[in-house]
Amino acid sequence: MYGSRKAFIFDMDGVIIDSSPLRRKATALYLEQLGVTVKTPSEPMEGWTNAQIVRNLMDDDSLSDDEVRQHGNAMDQLFYQIAGPKLDRYLVPGILEFLIRWDDMPTALASNAEPEAIEFVLGGAMLNPYFDAVVSPGQAGRPKPCPDIYLVAAARLGVAPSDCIVFEDSPPGIQAALAASMRVVAVQPPICSNPPGAIRSIPNFLSDGLDSWLHEYLRITD
Repeated sequence: MYGSRKAFIFDMDGVIIDSSPLRRKATALYLEQLGVTVKTPSEPMEGWTNAQIVRNLMDDDSLSDDEVRQHGNAMDQLFYQIAGPKLDRYLVPGILEFLIRWDDMPTALASNAEPEAIEFVLGGAMLNPYFDAVVSPGQAGRPKPCPDIYLVAAARLGVAPSDCIVFEDSPPGIQAALAASMRVVAVQPPICSNPPGAIRSIPNFLSDGLDSWLHEYLRITD
């Protein structure tokens, strides 16, 4: 469709699925079951890896990497139990229809979530066919806000980073995409309505004029 090859790259939590309420519920329930002292996070948890969440919330600096991984996996299991019966209800409005309309565009998912959590969402919502590549930190090196995940996603799509449009919601994710020299569309951004560096900000994929703007933007940047 376009002279030079373009691509879309999506974050998952907050962009594909509005998972924050469910993840916060699962995290609080798990820590309550453990009876551990919970630290108040110094910043919003959107965009954090499981390891970052565990180390920032649990008041125990002696935890080994294995213990942190086990806690993170246990929190994910609770998330699956809570979200499973109502996964479709938490999809970001319009995302499925958007993916269908733009099915000819090379598309990747690049998330700080664990591979099992990614498969839970994509498989449970039957979105797997719409993604040509899926990348998580274990496959790419450093997690967001480092650019590694996005650079690997672009490489797997065979598209230059500067020709990728990233759909992101969190400050670490936006920082990672910008560091990868990609263009960013902020989706329901939690901090401010127009995050620095984003070329557009939308509440969801039902946003008026999104498709026509994308067609025009891609034509201009051809």
